[in-house]
Amino acid sequence: MKNKLNIFFSTLNVFLSIVGYQFVMVVFSNNMEAEGSSQIITIPYRAISVMVPFLVIITNFRERYRIGRIVKVLWFYWLLLFIRFINDFFIKTDVYVETDSIIKTFLFMGPMTLLPMFAVMKSIRFINIDKLFNWTFVVISISILIIFIKQGLGIYTTEYSRMQASMALGSLGTGQLALMGIIMCSSYIYLFKNISFLKKISVCFIAFLSVLILLRSGSRGPLLILIVLFSIILFSRIKNKIISLSIISLFCLVGYILYDYLLKMIGNISPMLAARIIAAGGNQFETRYSFYNDAIDIFLNNP
Repeated sequence: MKNKLNIFFSTLNVFLSIVGYQFVMVVFSNNMEAEGSSQIITIPYRAISVMVPFLVIITNFRERYRIGRIVKVLWFYWLLLFIRFINDFFIKTDVYVETDSIIKTFLFMGPMTLLPMFAVMKSIRFINIDKLFNWTFVVISISILIIFIKQGLGIYTTEYSRMQASMALGSLGTGQLALMGIIMCSSYIYLFKNISFLKKISVCFIAFLSVLILLRSGSRGPLLILIVLFSIILFSRIKNKIISLSIISLFCLVGYILYDYLLKMIGNISPMLAARIIAAGGNQFETRYSFYNDAIDIFLNNP
């Protein structure tokens, strides 16, 4: 019984780290219409998401874990970041940071990020990957359907705005959730080849809605990640690297030739995303040139 509970909470810790926050913010989005009302939901959720990894660490306190090179680099990065925070917040005299911002920064860095990360390390042997995959897939699918229904999304729109699932989950977070939906649906089809035709149609429908939400969120980052991820998978799956590079190059060439057509098609679905793509390839650097100069001057004065 104790071992089953350990497996459950160890798996739950990873699940909450991946998609727990997004799911809760989508489900309770109707309760976040007024300014500051999201805290009614976020504060209890944050408490639960801290209690779970804390419980996992206590349960697996004597578990030994061999730290790999990548994990060492990650912990070294967090150490450098912590030193930087200490220097900026408490040592520098020419920088003033409000107390509320300092407390919020350390709360997100410690209990909200490092604690679950350390819990995963301690409980890695008890994480049920199959359950984690199923939980994540089901929850993401439900979230995508809720967004689709509540937003009343159609395929085409002339609305020039970035869609967000709720006040506590902005357009970038909505785009990232949709990206996870595309990845999970693709993984489900790849892993479970013998599922029924009805299930395949359902998974493809969720994938379609995920693409629609990703585009409607107006976020370029998730779209870029999707393209890069597709290229990496294609490169790794084909043994002959020359052929894989040729196929990727062919896709890039076709994309370049059909750029205007693809941009017009994206514009019919998400005018905001099309405009942001044009801005990325146009004079965006010129409009931000002064900001870049200011950032460089700040860095040179405070390296």
